[in-house]
Order: sequence, then structure tokens, then C-alpha cells
Amino acid sequence: MEFVLALLVGLILGGGAVWTVVRARIDAARAEADHSRELLEQVKTDIPNAVKAASSDASQSLMDVMVKPIADSLEKVDGKLETLEKARSLAQGQLSEHLRTVTAGQDQLRRETSASSPRCARRPRAAAGASSSSSASARWQA
Repeated sequence: MEFVLALLVGLILGGGAVWTVVRARIDAARAEADHSRELLEQVKTDIPNAVKAASSDASQSLMDVMVKPIADSLEKVDGKLETLEKARSLAQGQLSEHLRTVTAGQDQLRRETSASSPRCARRPRAAAGASSSSSASARWQA
């Protein structure tokens, strides 16, 4: 029983650690994505001012040159977010499966213990003193 309890505690702690690490990575990737989006918005507001000074052809190429790296960065961050979310989902599924296994084991152990309890209760117990042992042997002989 102690082994099952230790296994359950270890499983819960390990699952919690995995959940925390995956969650931290997802949060970091989201923060990076938010930062990139803020930069993109800032560039989008700064570029029109620079574009007004340039010709229409030059302004389009300037816009492409400045925005393309940020758009590429956002795509990479989105890819990382998807990967981390899949890893988190997989880890959560594995943790749930382990918890179901442990729960099933505990239920089986509880059933087996309940089934063996009546048999143990019917056995006569050894007495502490000699007079008690004679009365116990008398019970056996009767």
C-alpha cells in the first residue's frame, strides 16, 4: 500500500513538474510572439511616415524589407507555440493515463484487501499468557 501511495505521489509530482515546464515554455513563446507583434505594430506606424518621403515604388520595397523579417519571425514563433502546445497535450494525456492506471491498481488492492479481511478476522489470535493459550486451545478442541 505504501508503494502504491509512493508511486501515486511520485507520479503526481512528476506530472506537475512536466506541466510546469511545458507551461513555462508556452508562456515564454507567447510572450515572444506578443513582443514581435508589438514590434510589428510599431513598424507599421513608423513606416508610413518614412514612406511619405520616398516615392511610391521605393515605399513599397521599403515596407517589404522592414516587415518581412518580422513576419518571418512571427511565423517561427507560431510554429514553436504549436509544437509546445502539442507537447503539453501529450504530457497531459500521459499523466492522465498514469493516474487512471494507479487508480485502477488502488481499486484492485482495495477489493483484494476487503475480500481477505473476513478470512483474517475468523482466525483465532494467539493469546499473550499461558492461561489464555489454554483457553485458546480449548476453543480449538471444542
